[in-house]
Amino acid sequence: MSRLLPILAVALLVMSRPGTAAAHGMRTAYVEIVEHAPGRAVVRLQTTVAARVVPVFPEDCETTETPEPASPKTRSLVQGGSAFALHCKGPLSGRQVRVDGIGTEVSEAVLWVDQCDGTRSTHLLTAGSSTVRIPSESRAVTSFTEYFPLGVKHILEGADHLLFLLLVVLILRRPRAVLLAETAFTLSHGLSFSAAALGWIVVSKEATEACIAASLLLLALDVPKGRQAHFAPAAPTAALALVFGLVHGLGFAGGMTELGMPSQNVGWALLGFGAGVEVGQILFLAVALLGSALLSRRRFSFRPTMALTYCTGGLAAYWFLDRARSCLLVVGP
Repeated sequence: MSRLLPILAVALLVMSRPGTAAAHGMRTAYVEIVEHAPGRAVVRLQTTVAARVVPVFPEDCETTETPEPASPKTRSLVQGGSAFALHCKGPLSGRQVRVDGIGTEVSEAVLWVDQCDGTRSTHLLTAGSSTVRIPSESRAVTSFTEYFPLGVKHILEGADHLLFLLLVVLILRRPRAVLLAETAFTLSHGLSFSAAALGWIVVSKEATEACIAASLLLLALDVPKGRQAHFAPAAPTAALALVFGLVHGLGFAGGMTELGMPSQNVGWALLGFGAGVEVGQILFLAVALLGSALLSRRRFSFRPTMALTYCTGGLAAYWFLDRARSCLLVVGP
């Protein structure tokens, strides 16, 4: 109870602030191109923030504001977002596409292309690399290399996933024990991530995010006080990481689903995205362990440790309450 009261106090403080906190604060533009006949496509543009982002096509392509009648392939695409029709003299394969407007307001753009021959590809565009050539075929190596940086980006922008790893470091401190817990976390989230991304299991996004926040709160309550943090047993924390990893994997699958699954080389795309997530985890843990080692040399290292624990737990409590409310709104009348 003594640990829970400060955490709830931080949660109430966060809730009193105007606006809504988001665990995945992304400033991303999404450009989807669905080719339903050679050279004829529907283009949809969506952004997570108010910004002017414009896809630019070759000179022999024309665009019209009113999209063509929706086919079964493009019906769900036309129903939401800003859509227009694209007419090119020949198939889209091999053509270059540029996205203008990437910069301060929008940090990157995800280009998702579905060609009429069944080839699908996903590309991550930035201000320094805003042009891409639509591939003529989906290759295994291409699928891996395109989805790998997307996995790194997803984990490094997922505040709730990173805070979970930070709490593991605060509990265990020792690199070998942290590695054991991280391995258990990776094995479990890899299993649930693959199953959810392939559509073998279907879960509510709101419920998944609420459970992720609950895992943070429970782990924050498990951080030992004072010098006991150096002797925390590894096995119980690894067991928690194994269980909670199943829930976090569903969150990773949600990010993968938003990017779109290729129709070919699905396994390589999953492997690339998962490998990117793992590399991002290792990079973050390396920094967190280094900070923990430097902090442990201070005489009163438990004070900043407790401050981090209370702040993380308070934020997790706020996320849980906010996401639980979203769940009730979804299932309500």
